[in-house]
Amino acid sequence: MVFSGCSNLEYCFLRLDTDGIFRGSFNGCSKLKYINLEDLTLWKNSRDGTQFNGCSSLFAGQVLDLSRTQLITLNGGGTLAGVPIVGLILPSTLTSLGDWMFQSNPTTTFMFPENIATMPTNAFKNCTNLQ
Repeated sequence: MVFSGCSNLEYCFLRLDTDGIFRGSFNGCSKLKYINLEDLTLWKNSRDGTQFNGCSSLFAGQVLDLSRTQLITLNGGGTLAGVPIVGLILPSTLTSLGDWMFQSNPTTTFMFPENIATMPTNAFKNCTNLQ
C-alpha cells in the first residue's frame, strides 16, 4: 500500500523497470491524475486488485493505452474499477482478466487482444456506458 491514502498526490512516475503493482497501492488517491502505466514495458502482473480504488481523477476523459506493457494477467478484483477513462487498449500479451476488473467504469470502448483465454462474467458489472 505504497501511496494508499495520499489524497493530495496528483502525479506519479514509477520506475520503468516496475513489473508489478499490488493491492491497494494507490487506494484513496482521489486527486491522482496521472501515473505512467503506459511506459511500464516490464509490467507483467496486477495482483490482488483494487490498486486504484478511489482514484476518481485518474486518466479522466483519456484513452489508456497499455499496448506497450507486457501484462499477462489483470487478475485482481477491480484493478481499474471506477477509473474514469473513456477507452482502454490492452497488450497482445494479456491472456486473462479477473473478476470485477472494470466494475462501474465509465469507459465506452475496450480493445482486447485476441488471445484472452479467461473473461469472467462480472468483469464489466455496472459498466453502463459500454456500446
